[in-house]
Amino acid sequence: MKKKLQQISIIYRRTMLLVSVPLLITYVVLPLVVAMNTFNVSIQQQILTFAMQSLIPVSSLLWAMAYLQIWVEDDGREAMQACQGGKYSCAYEIVMIALGFALMLIPATYFASCVFDSMWMEYARLTLQIGLFLSFFYLLAIVFNSVTMSSMLLMSYNFFCVFFSGDSTIHRYCIIRPHIMACDDTFVSLYLVEISIICLLLFVANCIEKRRYCSNVT
Repeated sequence: MKKKLQQISIIYRRTMLLVSVPLLITYVVLPLVVAMNTFNVSIQQQILTFAMQSLIPVSSLLWAMAYLQIWVEDDGREAMQACQGGKYSCAYEIVMIALGFALMLIPATYFASCVFDSMWMEYARLTLQIGLFLSFFYLLAIVFNSVTMSSMLLMSYNFFCVFFSGDSTIHRYCIIRPHIMACDDTFVSLYLVEISIICLLLFVANCIEKRRYCSNVT
């Protein structure tokens, strides 16, 4: 695990801009959005929820992009993979990136919970959405062999959710639901399903990546 963390740290030093953008969104942009709206607490919470749902899950892609572009699109990826003895897979690192992003949100969630209700429920929802986004991104990046195309597809889907999740006939297809508060009991019943989907996506992407590497070696 220590070796994996060192590997992620070295790669992130090359891509500090991508890594810092989610931090700026979480600790600068979102507080400013709330502070600029002098409505009552209930409306401020709705605005914060909308902004968090619209920006945080999709911004988590930047951390995964910063790492996966080295292993998927970089010219030296074959040499880096060969150093792993033919057993390389990015699945473990994607899980670590998702957990790291979730940990990064804890201080912001704590401060928000001092003012607004149900912020930890929103945190749980965001964590699962981040897991779904990153696992989908990992699978698409491996299938299309392109970090850029995969990120564009998921960003387009994020915009689709933001604009159309309020429609009663479309919201069932939306992972991101900024128009609905996380305190709704319907989200609890979806948590186990979402966790199962995350595990399935990671497993499939891991199998495809290992098989592709083995076929390239032979």
